[in-house]
Amino acid sequence: MKLDHSTLMLARDARSHYDAYEVLQEKTSELRRTQSNKIEEHQKKFKDLSVPMPLTEHDMDLSTPALVCLAFSIELHVKLLLHTYDITARGHDIGKLMKKLPEAETAYISNHPYFHPSQQGEGFFENIDKASNLFIRTRYYYENMGTLISNTGFCITLAKVIRKRIVERVPYLRNDLGVFSK
Repeated sequence: MKLDHSTLMLARDARSHYDAYEVLQEKTSELRRTQSNKIEEHQKKFKDLSVPMPLTEHDMDLSTPALVCLAFSIELHVKLLLHTYDITARGHDIGKLMKKLPEAETAYISNHPYFHPSQQGEGFFENIDKASNLFIRTRYYYENMGTLISNTGFCITLAKVIRKRIVERVPYLRNDLGVFSK
């Protein structure tokens, strides 16, 4: 594998998009707590009246940008792992990208103990199918307003497992990628 500037940028982007996901997800949780309290107060104040609740900055929902960041981070992690095998890939489909990995690598990842037992083996590939176009579906949700089915916990674990594999294959990238505690 050629370790060059683009490899380091790919590693840093994979990490920064994951970090952005975590920040946005925490902010979303905080906003939801605030909104829940606000709804409760409004219901008490206007118990018997039909008064609509005004929107404020606390009514923002950052879950879509958080999912976009998570999905893009996974894509970049998979592409970086492919790069460690000197495989270059394009596209956003996680399933198609994963199929480009060597069979032994896919088998290792799909049975990794970080995944819940129901997410290993065949369950892994079912979850990959759901996550395959997560970036496109979250980035362009307004073009197809259908139901989004995805397992965020699986996606987080996938990013962690792939990051761990990258660092095992190329220890030099440890500082650029960072390391998950588990």
